[in-house]
Amino acid sequence: MSETTTGNTPLKRSIDDLDLFDLPMVGIFKDKRYTAYTLSTLAGIEVENLDEMDVAVEDFLANTEEGKRDMRMDARINIRKGEERANIEIQRVKKEDEAARALNYSGGLITDFPKGLKKIPETKNTVIFICNFDPFENTPYSGMTRMRYTLRSDDDEMKFHTLSGMPYPFDGLTIIIYNGAQDWKKNPPKSEEEAKIKVYLEDMKNTDPGKMTSDIARTACRNYKEDPKVVDEVKDWIIYKYGEQMKEEVAEKVAAEVAEKEKALRKEYEEKLEEKLEEKLKERLKDQKKESEDALRKQQVQIAKNLLSLSSMTISEIAAATKLEESEVKKISKE
Repeated sequence: MSETTTGNTPLKRSIDDLDLFDLPMVGIFKDKRYTAYTLSTLAGIEVENLDEMDVAVEDFLANTEEGKRDMRMDARINIRKGEERANIEIQRVKKEDEAARALNYSGGLITDFPKGLKKIPETKNTVIFICNFDPFENTPYSGMTRMRYTLRSDDDEMKFHTLSGMPYPFDGLTIIIYNGAQDWKKNPPKSEEEAKIKVYLEDMKNTDPGKMTSDIARTACRNYKEDPKVVDEVKDWIIYKYGEQMKEEVAEKVAAEVAEKEKALRKEYEEKLEEKLEEKLKERLKDQKKESEDALRKQQVQIAKNLLSLSSMTISEIAAATKLEESEVKKISKE
């Protein structure tokens, strides 16, 4: 369905090649029903009216400081009625700093929605990291399904942690990090809630909507994958997300092709060299045979001459003795 070319080598990828961990932000979270399902299942946030929910997918928050990178949120959600803000992040690559990065995204939610310090305490902010690996590996929490952090703020006498004498308004700011590589056979769900999370995370790894367990995920994914309008968008996303990977794949492919061609050329050279050596050997043997035949004839002629001058043998007898033709002996006798 989509094709990307680096150099002369085309590399094809299609929507069907990609699971929801690969590109949910391109289209799947544009489906408000699926986004609400995500919030309910992973964060316990219930959205009563989808019209009250705004979803910005692949949303960039500009950084006004020179030389600083803009922040990109995979899916940023604003639930107007409850003054709730949420950010959903899909992580395919382990960066070892998921909690710190989640805090960074939390800051983006607070500073951008809503404007002004007066409104911040009235909002609830949640950042959800859905990892395609165990983010807790090599920690005491390895193998856990999720970790939830809720930031609290307390006033103190020295006023070090306050704004204008009031505690920092971080109460209700929640970070949830999910282990998408959970081994459910080893760690089966311990509750109905975790069973729902298991369904969600397993569907995230599926490329075929027909094999998804959740009807919401199946419908959203199928509607997305069967929408002809997304082809160009998917193509752009593939180039954006897999550009470096494609370059590496193409480089590896080209290197393999070069190695294969070198191997074929070497084999062809060796075969031709072997043929030439064989031809030269045949020519040499032919030359040696001719040289031997010439030397033998000279010897035969000399013996015939000697016999003609030194004995009374007949032409026939000399021919038999030297293995020459009688005509040749007669010719020699006349020389």
